[in-house]
Amino acid sequence: MNKQKFLTDLDLALHWYLPQPEADEILADYQEMAASAEDDCPLLQENPKAIAQSLSNRGEHRRWLLFMGLLLICPLAASFYFLFNFQNSIFWVSGSVVELLAIPSLLLPLGNLFFVKRLGQRPARPRPALWLGLLFLAAIVLLGWLSAHWLLQAAQGNFIFPAQSLLVILCICGLISIVVCIYSLVQCRLRSCRWLTVYGLALTLILGLVMVLTILTNMSFSSDINLLQRLIWELIYIGEVMWAGCALSLANWF
Repeated sequence: MNKQKFLTDLDLALHWYLPQPEADEILADYQEMAASAEDDCPLLQENPKAIAQSLSNRGEHRRWLLFMGLLLICPLAASFYFLFNFQNSIFWVSGSVVELLAIPSLLLPLGNLFFVKRLGQRPARPRPALWLGLLFLAAIVLLGWLSAHWLLQAAQGNFIFPAQSLLVILCICGLISIVVCIYSLVQCRLRSCRWLTVYGLALTLILGLVMVLTILTNMSFSSDINLLQRLIWELIYIGEVMWAGCALSLANWF
């Protein structure tokens, strides 16, 4: 194993098993030792993962994995929701059940405070997290407007485009959000807990999509004024939930 590969693997392993300050300090020591070592040095033959594990606090690492598992409960539940219903067109999970899972999960990005306290400092703001977060914020606004406009027009009997088209768009966006949630949590562990901002926005998008899908598949649209009033109130409720999710997520960035 050459020096560059050894240090790269060690960097990832240390930041996965150790808090960032400790990982940075140990990595700096190994970089200094590797700088003056030959490629066949016994140091470079060691397993980076084994080094990181031997230096880590197993209990603390397990607590982090448990926290990550809690953060992934809602996105993974939503992924099964999207995949199952997209293929079978049978909505076996009601909107209320999804909300019970998702709304408390929007509070979990505030777990950033736990990491700030543990690290003793505010972590760096990674530029990719900013751009990806802004992209998801724009997607939330755009799809929110598209869904609200389509639903209001459908309630008045004006179908702009087939409901199946909107269903496909929402499902694709939801599945992309699942990937972003998982990637954000991994980067949060390896680099900076500011990635929880992107996670929170992706989770907010998933929640909004599921709530709109619930309305879309369980309402029989007509020009009835009572139906229109009910739809408006439900859209206001969805807007409030998504606004809260965006606010909680962006709180991690500043």
